[in-house]
Amino acid sequence: MATPESEEPRVSTIELELPGAPSARFKLLWDAAPQTCAAVTAGLPAEAECLHAIYSGTIAAFYFDPTVVAPIENATTCVAPGDLIFTHYEAGTRHGHPGALSEVYWPYDRYARPTIPGKFITLEAANVFGSFEGPADVWQAFAARCERLRYDGTATIQIRMT
Repeated sequence: MATPESEEPRVSTIELELPGAPSARFKLLWDAAPQTCAAVTAGLPAEAECLHAIYSGTIAAFYFDPTVVAPIENATTCVAPGDLIFTHYEAGTRHGHPGALSEVYWPYDRYARPTIPGKFITLEAANVFGSFEGPADVWQAFAARCERLRYDGTATIQIRMT
């Protein structure tokens, strides 16, 4: 679809960079998840604290503006390495976590299942809005760094949109 001259060009990729790893570039899935892509790109920070989402298995994540919300679209509970995913939790829906929360996350290995903290049940719907694009060796190095979050703790992740 052509973009009218008067509109800003939309973001086509999100690049994530963790210290000690190559940048991972994700192509946004505007056709499959247009409202999620629009909401996330409008609210993303330039950097955030990246953490290991231990309840969900082999997933790394960062939280950002909890007022960012998107409807359920292109949703699954069967996530795969290379998926870029968005979930929003309303305030009071997670035991031990009273506030609202918006997060972007990605499975870095096959043993991942988005799980609601404090409930230990699979998340009803995880919006897949991006897909890794790049060589396998870049993914492997990025994934290895994500795995280290489990042992080393959080790290500042740089977020770029192009």
